[in-house]
Amino acid sequence: QLCGRLQRLGNPLETRHGFADIVADDDTLEALHEIVAAIRERRRVREEWGFRGPSGLSVLFSGSPGVGKTMSATVLARELSLAIYEIDLSQIMSKWVGETEKNLAEVFDAAEPGHVVLLFNEADALFGKRTTEVSSANDRFANLEVNYLLQRLERFNGLSILTTNLTKSIDQAFRRRFAYDVQFAFP
Repeated sequence: QLCGRLQRLGNPLETRHGFADIVADDDTLEALHEIVAAIRERRRVREEWGFRGPSGLSVLFSGSPGVGKTMSATVLARELSLAIYEIDLSQIMSKWVGETEKNLAEVFDAAEPGHVVLLFNEADALFGKRTTEVSSANDRFANLEVNYLLQRLERFNGLSILTTNLTKSIDQAFRRRFAYDVQFAFP
């Protein structure tokens, strides 16, 4: 049932690569290892140590095309023994009011019990900057979509990875909510 719900809006990715396959600088590799440790130890941090905050983790991978952002996401999923689904933004985005939020709710609701990693490639299309000068209903509804996404990312208990080639187009409110902002450079 989980696969059917998620496959309508996303595609499962193969997790055939490991950390040894990643060609990146030391800072990037260290951040990736830290993300794995943060997910593995989140229960201890929350329950034993009593820290509050979201139990899930949202991560931003940014860099030019072809530097290994998607492959690194699959490596993290493999390391955590989780399935990873690349969410198809063309299936999520809708011109109809409320449909984008409904589709996103379906993705997060399906992923929550299945303990899967959600990958939003080219996330700047979905998570773009909000406009402060609302001049039309379109601006208002676009801002509502972004606000809804912020709320769902905070409540999601799993690992969500967003990738972008256009770092500057990501809304600043989103950037503050990422536990990790990993920059990928050409090796």
